[in-house]
Amino acid sequence: MKLLKFLELSFDEVFSRLKYLENKMDGITEPKQWEDSTDVCRRLQISKRTLSYLRESGVLPYTKLGRKVFFLQSDINDYMVKRLGRKTDTP
Repeated sequence: MKLLKFLELSFDEVFSRLKYLENKMDGITEPKQWEDSTDVCRRLQISKRTLSYLRESGVLPYTKLGRKVFFLQSDINDYMVKRLGRKTDTP
């Protein structure tokens, strides 16, 4: 009897924690989409050096993993709309 009561309490605790995590997950959006330098140059129709300038001047935020540079698609889309006046053409 005590074992059943203990298991019931443990199950309730696990269930409440799962419910808590489920509620936390509701606020999470879609995973972020990343593009490397080659893809960004192709989308913006610019050279690697121009992309490097945009990156170094802070116009395009980036993330560097090792020696590879990545850009968020949303940042590229914003740049295209604000700076170039183009609609985005997400791949």
